[in-house]
Amino acid sequence: MNKLIKIAVIILLTVVNYTVFSQENSVINKVELQKGNDYFTEGKFNLAKISYEKILELNSSYFPASFNLGCAEYRLSETVKDSLKDGYYNNSIDRFEKAIDNSKEKLAKANALYNQANCYLKINKLKESIEIYKNALRINPMDEDARYNLSYAMKKLIAHESSVKDLQKKIDDLQKKIDDLDKKQQKKDEKQQRKDRKDKKELEKKKEELEKKKDEKEKKEADKKEKQAEQKQKEAEKKEKELDKKQEELKKKQEELDKKKQEQEQKKQDQSPSEKEKKQKELEQKQKELDKKKKELENQQKENQEEKKQAEKDQKSAQDKKDEVDKNKLDRQKQQLENQKKEIEKEGQENQEKKQKGEGSKQEQAQKDAINKQRKEIQKEQEKTHQEQENALKSGDKQKQEQLEEKQEKLKQKQEELSQMNEELNDKESSDKKKEGKKTEKKDSEDKKGDKKEGEEKKGKEGDKKEGEKKPGENGKSGDKKGEKQQRQVKVTLRNAKQNLDALKNDEKRILLKLNKQKGSNGKLKGRGNGKYEETDKDW
Repeated sequence: MNKLIKIAVIILLTVVNYTVFSQENSVINKVELQKGNDYFTEGKFNLAKISYEKILELNSSYFPASFNLGCAEYRLSETVKDSLKDGYYNNSIDRFEKAIDNSKEKLAKANALYNQANCYLKINKLKESIEIYKNALRINPMDEDARYNLSYAMKKLIAHESSVKDLQKKIDDLQKKIDDLDKKQQKKDEKQQRKDRKDKKELEKKKEELEKKKDEKEKKEADKKEKQAEQKQKEAEKKEKELDKKQEELKKKQEELDKKKQEQEQKKQDQSPSEKEKKQKELEQKQKELDKKKKELENQQKENQEEKKQAEKDQKSAQDKKDEVDKNKLDRQKQQLENQKKEIEKEGQENQEKKQKGEGSKQEQAQKDAINKQRKEIQKEQEKTHQEQENALKSGDKQKQEQLEEKQEKLKQKQEELSQMNEELNDKESSDKKKEGKKTEKKDSEDKKGDKKEGEEKKGKEGDKKEGEKKPGENGKSGDKKGEKQQRQVKVTLRNAKQNLDALKNDEKRILLKLNKQKGSNGKLKGRGNGKYEETDKDW
């Protein structure tokens, strides 16, 4: 911000220092110049402009009037709306150009160049301003203001160019990463391929955002240039009308002069030789002035035509740049659609392969098939819309281009949503597959452990049998303790529990048979029964 203020101050200093030119001997020029300078000092730039223009009508090569008129036009540009500013700056550039052509002193020429460069800087024509600052410094190397502004303009130009270049560099880097992923993807497993696809999509999204940003920047610059060219063209057309009007006036003056010449021819006989000579000189002088004005007007018309042609050329160049940006955008879109089509076909093939292998649930497979079908339909609609966009660009129908671009964005959004749904289903399928694998692994592990335990139990039973074959003289308690320890060590399985239950049932049957035998012998004692049965405890 300080630099821009500095520039404005520099212009002010230059304007103030050189608005007091009054070196012409002509009294009219001096009076009008002083009058214009007074208006300028009071801030009445329109009135100052009129005074300077009057001087230039009489003497178009008068340097102070050309220079000060350029300064007045510059100051007027600061008081008008933004849409009109460029017009005044361009007028100011023309005035300083004439001042440069008419300057006789080196310092005066250097200052005119400096102010002209400031005007170019204001309308953002950086390359032109840089060249003119250099020319000013070649004439006056001691001008620090010109040196400062040259440095500022060069930095601004570098920043402007590097911003687009930086975006392009980032885009190229992202494209390189995408290409690397494509090369590595074939060598990796399914899981890693899926991850790489996601990474690729993220990179492509970032790349697309940068390309969009770059397109907007280039279009914005082209729009600005186009508006400037349109403004220039309007001014050239306006000036053309003014010059045509002046031409008509000069034509009338010529007719009047011709009439006077005829009258003079008729009066020759009645006039004295000295009077004839005087009158002849007056007419010749008027003719010379008129011819000079005609020539000046002719030069102005020629210059104006050149400016008009240049404005048309600039306008066309800006429009071509915008069309080029749109065409590049459509070319990228076409490539994206081709890649998307391959992706959809690949998804369909993968779904069919999984169906044949029996992977995934039927419901999930049906959902994937439905998504793939929808994506194919949208793909066809996108391709159709793309073709319409190309036709609209060729015909130059801007309104239709905007409508189709909006439609394409909506279709693209739908594709992204469906692609996301498909990815989620793939992730779920992968997760389920992983869980199933863990369950199978766990079951296998448990079966192995069960077989191992069964073997240990068999060994334990054989040990119990050997323990039961002890002699009567051995200590029974210690044997019981050892038996208890072994029982604790052996865990009860379903088979062991069944065997123990069968043994208990057999023991129960044996006892019941024994009881029945006792009742047979002791149940009746002489017609009386004691109804008691006693048996010593038995550890069974």
